[in-house]
Amino acid sequence: MIKKLANLLGKDYVVNDEHELVEIYHITNYGVDQENYVKMKNHMNDWTLYEVQRGESFKICEFGNYDIAICVLYILVKKIFERPKGNSKIKYELTQCTESNSDNISSILVKEYDKKFFNLNNFKKGAIVLEKVNGYYDINYCGLNDERINIVNGRTFSNAVSVFYNYIVIVHEFEKLINSLISIMNIKLSLEEREAIKRVYLGK
Repeated sequence: MIKKLANLLGKDYVVNDEHELVEIYHITNYGVDQENYVKMKNHMNDWTLYEVQRGESFKICEFGNYDIAICVLYILVKKIFERPKGNSKIKYELTQCTESNSDNISSILVKEYDKKFFNLNNFKKGAIVLEKVNGYYDINYCGLNDERINIVNGRTFSNAVSVFYNYIVIVHEFEKLINSLISIMNIKLSLEEREAIKRVYLGK
């Protein structure tokens, strides 16, 4: 599993496997960054994942299943060191939208992103939702069981649209990463397992 992970990450990373401790270092233009990395540590059959910044470890999540933890490790590494980038043209077009022509938001987004990733005012499983509440805007993620996971609230229209777009990019990138991972690692994930990994990628 670790060998497949190392091959999937490629030459931009160093994977250090010490049986109950896995560390992944990013290779920059200046060599291996040993101050900022991601690690996964086993304790009492639970795998805890950390982001390490300048020697200080920050716990991200914990999983009892090793294979799931490896998937999350990959997803975390990609999120931290290869932050998803949006389409500058789409982003610019969105900045031209106003509250009076907010219907244009969807028609702009579908040029690049599947409709399943977003919705305006209506909740849809797996989607980022932009919702107007008392004259301001909230951004939420609609979970697998229709739960509402708040991202931001009480934002102005222009600020909310910016956040809305950024999170659509994130869920779009997640789908690409997880599908690639499933194919190459030859693993099966339940809907619940996939959702749990997605929530880590969303940071929610």
